[in-house]
Amino acid sequence: MVRSHKELEPQGIPYVFPAGTKSGHVEHSTLRKQHAAALKKSGVEPFDLYSLRHSFATKIAPRCDAWSLCRIMGWSSLAVAMTYIHHHKRESSKRSRRTVVTNLVTRS
Repeated sequence: MVRSHKELEPQGIPYVFPAGTKSGHVEHSTLRKQHAAALKKSGVEPFDLYSLRHSFATKIAPRCDAWSLCRIMGWSSLAVAMTYIHHHKRESSKRSRRTVVTNLVTRS
């Protein structure tokens, strides 16, 4: 069951998905099993669960600074965050160049 962070935090539970473990943290094996069961039950095409984390980091990177991205994603190194931030800047730069070239070609 998914409960809001506001509901759990006052109880001293820092996780949105608390588990019945000593630490309260979801174990990797449990998460893998739940993911497999959800895929089977939903009929969704199988995908690597890590893809969701990568997709989230990619989507949020343009909207925050590197330190915030590290904090949100739980990274201790700015180097990891910079790969997401620089990737976004490269993609933006490519889109901008394509737009300029397209505009030049269509105006001719």
